[in-house]
Amino acid sequence: MTSSEPAKVALVGCGAVAEVLHAPTLRALVTEALVEVVALVDPNPARTAQVGRLLPQAR
Repeated sequence: MTSSEPAKVALVGCGAVAEVLHAPTLRALVTEALVEVVALVDPNPARTAQVGRLLPQAR
């Protein structure tokens, strides 16, 4: 990875803290091209979908 490439990150756990704190922060970092959210992981598909609406580029 060079300094011009965004870091690839996965958000593991899509509960309330992820929705309220982590997702908005990651979205801001995506906007600045500092990170690329490549995956969302949670055993509850509804939570993954909810956070996925905030980070639509994530798989």
